[in-house]
Amino acid sequence: MVLGEDDHGGVQSCVVYVRDGDTYVTFDDGLRVTRSLELAKNVFGLSEAQTRLAEMITTGFGLTASAQELGVSVNTVRTHLSRIYEKTGVNTQTALVRVLLGVGIIGP
Repeated sequence: MVLGEDDHGGVQSCVVYVRDGDTYVTFDDGLRVTRSLELAKNVFGLSEAQTRLAEMITTGFGLTASAQELGVSVNTVRTHLSRIYEKTGVNTQTALVRVLLGVGIIGP
């Protein structure tokens, strides 16, 4: 769940999940996001370029901004995103963020 922006324009988010009837909320933690993305890279077999794009998307960058930041064309970003969708089994950016940030969450 995206909460808004921080003082530096970064995205503030939290993850809400239910386990054994209990609801847990984990607030955005850069270390947790990095850990989840590293695990997702291994679980889904993402390339380095795909992992960099996944990180951009999870931190709130759109496709055009991601392309500019990564120094590639928007078409290249779309190709990477399409391949990430295939590997993760999702077809929207919202679902992708949920899957990527949910990797490794097993409880408090």
